[in-house]
Amino acid sequence: MARYLLGIDAGTGSVRALLVEVETGQTITACRKWKPRPSPEGLWAYDLDPESAWACIVEVVREALRKANASPSEVLGIAATSMRHTLVLIRNGETVFAVPNMDARAVAESMEIAAERGEAIYQQTGRWPSPNFMFPRLRWLLSYHPEILRDATALTLGDWIAYRLCGEKATDFSHAGESMLLDIHKREWIEGLVAELGLPLSLLPPIIPSGTILGRLTQPAAEALGLVPGTPVAVGGADTQCALLALGMLRHGEVAIVSGTTAPLQGVAEQPVLEPEGRLWTGLHTFPGRWVVESGAGPLGEALEWFAKLLFPDSPQPVARFIAEAKQAKPGSGGAISAFGVQIFNAKAMVFPAGAISTSHFLREAPRPALCRAILEGMAFAIRANLEQIAQVLGHPPRIAMTGGITRSPFWAQLVASVLGRPIEISLTPEATALGAAICAGVAAGVFKGLEEGVERLARVQLVHPDE
Repeated sequence: MARYLLGIDAGTGSVRALLVEVETGQTITACRKWKPRPSPEGLWAYDLDPESAWACIVEVVREALRKANASPSEVLGIAATSMRHTLVLIRNGETVFAVPNMDARAVAESMEIAAERGEAIYQQTGRWPSPNFMFPRLRWLLSYHPEILRDATALTLGDWIAYRLCGEKATDFSHAGESMLLDIHKREWIEGLVAELGLPLSLLPPIIPSGTILGRLTQPAAEALGLVPGTPVAVGGADTQCALLALGMLRHGEVAIVSGTTAPLQGVAEQPVLEPEGRLWTGLHTFPGRWVVESGAGPLGEALEWFAKLLFPDSPQPVARFIAEAKQAKPGSGGAISAFGVQIFNAKAMVFPAGAISTSHFLREAPRPALCRAILEGMAFAIRANLEQIAQVLGHPPRIAMTGGITRSPFWAQLVASVLGRPIEISLTPEATALGAAICAGVAAGVFKGLEEGVERLARVQLVHPDE
């Protein structure tokens, strides 16, 4: 009888379920696209519909089970991960507020906090104030909807999924480190910031290490998902940090690139390291005793998908067609230059990314293959620029690994390796965030003695060399 671990990943643009067979490492996935809805609260406000989210999760889990031909009893454990910088408030078992990572309704509050004591906040939390963190959002709620906070518990989307699975409320260190309410040095909630808001510390859930058993699958959740009641539910983690597990990135200085909807880069640190100018984020790894230093190249996947649909509206797979066109152009794209959808990360100057496309003055127009390649080259150089920012803090990376949906293209992996001028490791499973959650599930289920053994068993990569 096969044995599987289940990872549920609620990302920015989609939700997916991944089953990994314990003995072989084979993965089976199911995916549904989803999109947060604009909120009537303002121009930059977005809401999550919790019931629609749960319905998507049920669909992908059942589909993954069908595709794997797996019986419910063969699933040994479950864990969830999600996009970071979400906020879900629950009270008496009901979801009373839910927003995704793109929600920026608290922009004024984040600017006020930055003006009041941005540097002090950065030194303690590793975060320069930004509207997508929990602290500014709580201030916004206190100003506009204080009743929502009464007797509530603040969770991330991944925590909320775990709550729907087993009825227990908790978070992990990687998610907590994204909130702007955690002391990254002491690894504990900053009681003073919560008290300053006039809120009880009970608003924040307990912090439990990733891979710990949180509870067991309830009867209602099991019936919905087609699984066995009592299946262990593990504490998961933030999506990018879960990807670090699936890539085997545990040593100081190693850097992971997640080229999905967005393109965060995280370097592993053995202690909390702050970038002197406050341009980068410092947070916590899912692995105990590790921190992360983060930069980000912008919404690469989102921009690529948008532009591909614009160029090839009739193609059933616009991104694949886009990359096929790019492969026809020579390196350098005939002088075409693109900065479309990319950024060099600076946490103190967070802006909504805006892209630009230009061509050399030697050309009147760029042929379509050159234009496509120029966009991908611009994205690859954005990764290089952000990698160099991390290297300035942590030193030359001994390993670089990459995962995410775009890595399904060998051309993209080769291009990034060539732009970086060194070999990089590519995850054999593009859905590494979900695989990292499944590793957490394996620890809670007793399949692995700890996260390190889970990484050794399931983290699989292949080496890609730059073009000569």
